[in-house]
Amino acid sequence: MRGPAAWDTLAGQPMKRAPATSLIAAVALWGCTSVITQQGGDGGSGGSGSGSGSTSGGHPTSSSTSGSSGHPTSSSGGTTGGTTSGGSSGEVGPPTCADGGITCIGQVCDVATGTCVQCLSDTDCASQTVTPKCNTQTNSCVACVSYKDCPYHEPGCHNGFCGACAATADCPPGLTCTGGSCTCATNTGCGGDAPFCTPAGMCGCAGNGDCSGGQICDTGGYANGACVPNCTQNPSACVAGSSFPDCNAATGLCVQCQQDAECQSSGSGRFCQNNACVDCRDVADCVALDAGTPFCNGQCRQCLSAADCPASAPGCDFLSGQCGSCEQDSDCPSGMHCTNGTCG
Repeated sequence: MRGPAAWDTLAGQPMKRAPATSLIAAVALWGCTSVITQQGGDGGSGGSGSGSGSTSGGHPTSSSTSGSSGHPTSSSGGTTGGTTSGGSSGEVGPPTCADGGITCIGQVCDVATGTCVQCLSDTDCASQTVTPKCNTQTNSCVACVSYKDCPYHEPGCHNGFCGACAATADCPPGLTCTGGSCTCATNTGCGGDAPFCTPAGMCGCAGNGDCSGGQICDTGGYANGACVPNCTQNPSACVAGSSFPDCNAATGLCVQCQQDAECQSSGSGRFCQNNACVDCRDVADCVALDAGTPFCNGQCRQCLSAADCPASAPGCDFLSGQCGSCEQDSDCPSGMHCTNGTCG
């Protein structure tokens, strides 16, 4: 039985069997046969090689090679054989946007990490009307990174949102963070488009007299009122494509709509009611659209309160207007509590 170091013969000469990875070639030269075994490198640089061979017919019977890149550099005798090995090649990493392997669509390339991100600076967020600032820590477009980015009618900045705070440091000077909102005690802490401290302790305005520079107080579009340009005197105040593109000549305020067609063409609703686009004006509009959502509060819903829902689906989610779900206890029938979105 042939062992691991079995011998064969070629042209009458003993020969050790080469490994399966070797290349065996018989070369006839000068009336003799020389056996060459060679194992090359795998494409890398550096490394060393060694070789041995045998010849017959009076020619030299041994040789040795050593060198870099798996190439023989010295030999003794005539025809020689060798076994060489080279270094391994460098591995190629996954493609990145930094090396052109990935194209960022609708994003920008962070060369430092090789990844596509939403923004690296405010310039990348300039087209975002609601989130024009870049949070360079998260590389995302946000409404604000500081209270300085927010108007006084929404004072304070927290987690990228205006009108919020976690500490007084999130508020403009003169305002205090109370219950997640920046509150005022006097007009001194207010300013900009909301120069008046309302009785509720919020910056805003109560009438045109609280505003200056020809501005008027809009108490309908802002929770606490805000001073805005009079569009009858400043036609460019109402921007086409914005949330309030139309000028109401009677009030001087920019509004969402004045005709149903404006809502329908923008996909904002089916009707224009009180200068705002809505899906319904009354129950009749909802029933005509879908009898399963017969209640109207600007949108057609299954319910407006828990009383509108059957006992088999108790509770009315005040956010979605869906029966059988809840956000808080007040969404549930008397005596029931909201737990994990269900009244029980």
